[in-house]
This record gives sequence, C-alpha cells and structure tokens, in this order.
Amino acid sequence: MTMTDSDMDFSKIDEYNRHGGPYDRGACDAYYWREAQPHYFTGDSFRSPRLEECDMSEEEIAAYYAGYHEQFDRKDWGDE
Repeated sequence: MTMTDSDMDFSKIDEYNRHGGPYDRGACDAYYWREAQPHYFTGDSFRSPRLEECDMSEEEIAAYYAGYHEQFDRKDWGDE
C-alpha cells in the first residue's frame, strides 16, 4: 500500500522535518545528487543512531520521499 498526503499524520510534521528527520534526509540526499535510500537519524544527523528503511514506518518513508521529490535545488560541485 502506498501512502498519499491525505494518509499522513500531519501532527508529526515537525518531527519529520527536523534536522536528521526523514523529510530532511530525503531533501539532503536529493540536494547532494544521491540516490533515494530512505533513512533518518533519531536525533541530529550523524550524531545519533541511523534508522534504515526496514526499520521505518510507512509515514516515515513517505516523509523521506516527500523531502526527496520536493527538493529542487541541487549542489553545484563546480565540475563544469
């Protein structure tokens, strides 16, 4: 089953958007041109335990992909 925006619990939006949260990690992966691999950190990025997709709820995975697909800015690595 795939979640839609209407299925998400928007009372948790701050938790998903926080630094290290699923939305934040999705947006970071997209910004740095990384492939989508749902994950997030229980606290701050790289300073707390990392949870992988197999340990995430459907809502957390949906928040990750929302961040990934809503990030339109990309890192300019200066290669060109």
